[in-house]
Amino acid sequence: VAVLIGVNVADPRSAVWQQSVQMDARFRLVAVANNNQDLQTKLAESPEVILLDVRILDGPQVLIETLTKMTAAVYVLLPAGLLESKEEKMRALPETIKAISSVKQVYVGDMNIADFLTRAYGDALALRKTIAAPVAWSGHTGRQAAVTGMRIVATWNLVGGVGRSTITTALAQAVARKSIRSLLVG
Repeated sequence: VAVLIGVNVADPRSAVWQQSVQMDARFRLVAVANNNQDLQTKLAESPEVILLDVRILDGPQVLIETLTKMTAAVYVLLPAGLLESKEEKMRALPETIKAISSVKQVYVGDMNIADFLTRAYGDALALRKTIAAPVAWSGHTGRQAAVTGMRIVATWNLVGGVGRSTITTALAQAVARKSIRSLLVG
């Protein structure tokens, strides 16, 4: 599962979060963002899970706009003092955020890392099952294949003329016949 962490790198917890994700074999840390512009750029990595500390964004409006554009499973970390704010709008922010479809969990203050990792893995697998590949193959039988995450297959050999191109083309055609999106790169 590909994970993007959006945190303030000066926060000592950020190193713990990054290390926890990297040590769990179910996850692959694809990027760490430390401000809004950096986050927008690193969303191109197509993460399946995003852990987002809202302090890297420029206010509640930017947060809500950003969250509504995301398709990954998002886990939002809000500052501990938010619920004691004098502004009603700020105290209502957790409920507003929970209503956004991409948001799977909102943490206020801190979070249990083991709980986060368990939830994130389950939500990422559930998201994979909801995405279907488009039907574009003319000889297709009418069934759609479910996309179960990105898979990379490499065919290589140091010796020339051993059939790399033939095998690779045959594999790509077999996948395409099942209506699974694929990319063949030579």
